[in-house]
Amino acid sequence: IAYAQGTDRQRMTALYGLFAHRIINGRVRDSGEYVEMMEKLARDGDDELKVMWLVNETAHALYSGQFDLAAERSTQLKSIYRVEDHGRLFLELGADPLASVLSADAHVASREGDLDGAQAAMSQAQEHLKAIGAITQIPWIHIFGGQALLAGGHLDLAVQEVQAGIEIADEQQAQFWSLIGRVWITILQIYQGNTTETPAMLEMLTEQASMIGANLNAPFYKAALAKAHLANGDVETAQTLLEQAEHLSESAGEHEWDSSIRDIRTELSQVASGVSAPLDLRTQS
Repeated sequence: IAYAQGTDRQRMTALYGLFAHRIINGRVRDSGEYVEMMEKLARDGDDELKVMWLVNETAHALYSGQFDLAAERSTQLKSIYRVEDHGRLFLELGADPLASVLSADAHVASREGDLDGAQAAMSQAQEHLKAIGAITQIPWIHIFGGQALLAGGHLDLAVQEVQAGIEIADEQQAQFWSLIGRVWITILQIYQGNTTETPAMLEMLTEQASMIGANLNAPFYKAALAKAHLANGDVETAQTLLEQAEHLSESAGEHEWDSSIRDIRTELSQVASGVSAPLDLRTQS
């Protein structure tokens, strides 16, 4: 990137890949330097360079918990993305930029209480991927969409989306998304009050994810595990796990799930003080 006699297009592609590697690994703060480098390349570049920068800027903002900025950058990308010019970028980048920002839109909308908007973004992303032939990315849209619906409190719909993603991933023999989907279906089971076997299952699945470098969302994984142990009456383990989740969130710069982690912290505080939390009653019934 710094010294090669390459073009800005080649540098941008390399930066895209380096950013993706750090993001998947959960190093959200560290990935910011690559976004800044991409922005400099895109500043005086053509729309293709801008699309490649904006998709990662959107992702970085989302995972950093900067939801307004994520929505703003998504809008910018959608205003310049053209299928005829950018519809084959997924072959080179591994993901379609428009589908990526639409998936981010679903997360932002769901957190704002806009279920219709979230579902519309997810549907548009799926239709777009089918239209350009990027069907291997459809499991991602379902599973990532399920995460968005969980964030908005729509547990039954979230389960439907994640299960759909797992089924398609299994059909495609997409082992990465099969694994990630099973991580999230286990988390959803915890939120539905099924906490007998899920702690051991979640630990096993997240360990497998970590072994392949998929540590994105690790703070929330820890918090969900804390929620399960709390439901099972193991307050001490829940406290330890939640402290680990909060530390991970801060050290990695990953703040997308901070509100959910705070909710679990509130549950823990209420249980520790002898007060039964309404959320516990709802999720464990």
